[in-house]
Formats: sequence, C-alpha cells, structure tokens
Amino acid sequence: VLSSVASGCDHIEHVRTQLPYALLVGGIALLAGTIPAAFGVSPFEVALYLIVLMVFGYLIPVIFPKTIRLIVDGKTIDRRVVEKATTIFLEEEVFKTRDRTGILIYISELEHEVVVLADEGINKKVGSEDWGHVVDLIIEGIKSREVDRGLVGGIQACKKLLLDHGFIARPDDTDELSNELRTR
Repeated sequence: VLSSVASGCDHIEHVRTQLPYALLVGGIALLAGTIPAAFGVSPFEVALYLIVLMVFGYLIPVIFPKTIRLIVDGKTIDRRVVEKATTIFLEEEVFKTRDRTGILIYISELEHEVVVLADEGINKKVGSEDWGHVVDLIIEGIKSREVDRGLVGGIQACKKLLLDHGFIARPDDTDELSNELRTR
C-alpha cells in the first residue's frame, strides 16, 4: 500500500487563469458606461481598475489557497483530485507488482478528499463499497485530528480486504512497493 499526502492536488494554476478573467468580465460589466459617465472617470482609470481586479484575482488563490474550494465547483475538484491520484499511481508505478495488487491511498488536504486506487488484480475481486469503507476510516481519523490513526486503520482495512479475497503472501514474495509515506 502506497500512501501519499498532498497539500493540494495542484489545480491552483487552473484557478489562477480563470479567476482574473472572471473578475475582468465582472469589472467590465460593472463599469460598462455607468461609473465612468457618472463620476467623470477617464479610460486610463478604468483600465487601471480592471488591471488591479485581474491582479487581485490572480493573488487570491495564492495568498488564500482555501478559497479554491469556494471558487471551483465540487465536480471539478473531485475530478482533479482523482486525476492527480491516478498520475501518482502511474508515476510511483503502483501497478508494478506480480499480481497487480498495488494500492494507492491519496489524501489531498486542501480539497478535503481521500482517494483509494487499487490495481486491476484487486479490483476484479473487491467492490467500490469496500474502498468506500477504507476512505471512511481515513476521513474519521482526519476529522478527529488523528491522521496517523486514520491512515493506519485504512491500511489495515486494505490488508483485511486482500486477505478476505484470497490474496495471501507466497513464500517467495518480496515487498514490491515502498511502504513509506510520501508528502507533496
């Protein structure tokens, strides 16, 4: 079981490119003919105001990363976290086990998401509701501020799932994946 804890799934760049333009469009709509005419604001001042809005929009997710959860919709967050977990699964070569029994537990702190990905050898026998139980154990530990307990409980639940579905250690087995926790 490979465990990876990340501060976020790195989609800040996505937000950084979208938010300034959203503020620009909102600023243009706000300024469209009403404020400049009413207050005698010059075109230069309007342009300067819009640039300030764009810079502010760029800096919000950098200075206050948790605002990303307010700005980005839940489906996009879920998709990006699963994409990042899948990327790590491939980068760390979790699939490189003799019986394709690798498991990745990915925790993204910023998005408050936990993803468990198992290789095809396990997924042929273990259902998604079982992985949901593993996720629930980890989340329970995180919520009670005992991340280590939650992660250990999740890893033990993975072990139990493997044993319950006939995945037993062979005499010639070696530890094919590193068991150390990775942080990003």
